[in-house]
Amino acid sequence: MFDPQTVELIRSAPPLEGLELADLPKELTKAYAQIVSLRMRLRGLITEETFGPELGELVRRLEGIALTQEALVAAVPNRENRSSAAFVAATAHQLRYSAERLLVSDEAPSRLSIDAIAPEIASALMFLIAGRAADAAQMARNIRVGNPESIEGVLRQSVVDLAQGRLGSVLNRTWSAPAALEFGDDTATILLWSQLAIGIRAVAGQLLGNKRGIVSRIETGWSFRSRPGIVR
Repeated sequence: MFDPQTVELIRSAPPLEGLELADLPKELTKAYAQIVSLRMRLRGLITEETFGPELGELVRRLEGIALTQEALVAAVPNRENRSSAAFVAATAHQLRYSAERLLVSDEAPSRLSIDAIAPEIASALMFLIAGRAADAAQMARNIRVGNPESIEGVLRQSVVDLAQGRLGSVLNRTWSAPAALEFGDDTATILLWSQLAIGIRAVAGQLLGNKRGIVSRIETGWSFRSRPGIVR
């Protein structure tokens, strides 16, 4: 599944207990083969109950690899093997996405929540960090945007555009919050998504060599219903 250069990249990932880096390329390849096998068996009308436990174990293993390497990428931005960690995380997320889609065929928007984000979003971002633009662009095709007018839709579309090189689209996208919101958990989440979208816009601006007031072109005026202790 991997060429010799990619094998070396994977083996250069941060060492972790219970993860044999020398065998990791083979493990990821085995996971891919297992997913293909399960897909073929599914086409043969093998029921979910027949291979559900096998699939669940595979997804949990891939999720563990992906989230651990992803955490190392985020925690230590200047580490020497950051690209390797990002590539391993991206590949594990990609395989996890493929495994989960064997049984889940709904077209709901790709998950964005405080607890977790969808593997297709995480994979695209990790491939970008790893410097694998083509892989990121390919993975971004799987991101389901949902309502393009919502802040979640704006954020998903911005990730897609960034991964597929449409930097001008990212830079020119504007959005605004509802006119008035009761401050609470939901509002805090909306603010978080908005800040992440602003961050992606800033990255696009830097890549285009645009150092002027990137953020100033975004409608960021928020107003909240009056409550004690809340400043308008």
